[in-house]
Amino acid sequence: MRIRGALLAVPAVLALLALASPAVAAPPDGPAYFWRWTDGSEARSRTLTEHEYGTPSRLPRLLVQTHPATRGRHVVLQARVHGSWGTEDSGTTDAHGDVRLQLNPYCADGAWCTRAFDYRLLVDGRRAMIRVTFGR
Repeated sequence: MRIRGALLAVPAVLALLALASPAVAAPPDGPAYFWRWTDGSEARSRTLTEHEYGTPSRLPRLLVQTHPATRGRHVVLQARVHGSWGTEDSGTTDAHGDVRLQLNPYCADGAWCTRAFDYRLLVDGRRAMIRVTFGR
C-alpha cells in the first residue's frame, strides 16, 4: 500500500512542476530552479505602471525557488541598460529554497521609468530572460 500511495503521488508532483513557472534549465546533478512573480503571474513579459502600483514596495517581486529546496543558492537579477548588464538585486535562497528579488522602476533622473527593460535571472551558471515595461 505504501508503494501504491507513493506511485499515485508522482503524477501529482509532476503536474505541479509542469504548472510551475518557467524554469531555468537544471543539469542532471543539480537542483531545478523555477521562477514566478509574487502576484502569481508567470509572464516573461509584463507592464508595471506607476498608476497601478504607486510605489516600488507594491510591485510584485520575482520569486525564485529551488527543487528540491536548497538553502544558500545565490541568485542575481540583472537589468540591461545602455548595452551592459548591471545588478538590480540579489539574494540567497532560504531554508525553503526561496528568494524574492525586487525590481527598481526608477530611472537615473529619479522619475518612474516609461520604457522597457530586459532582465535576466542568474543562478548556478543558468539564466532566465524577462522583459518588463514600466509606465506611468
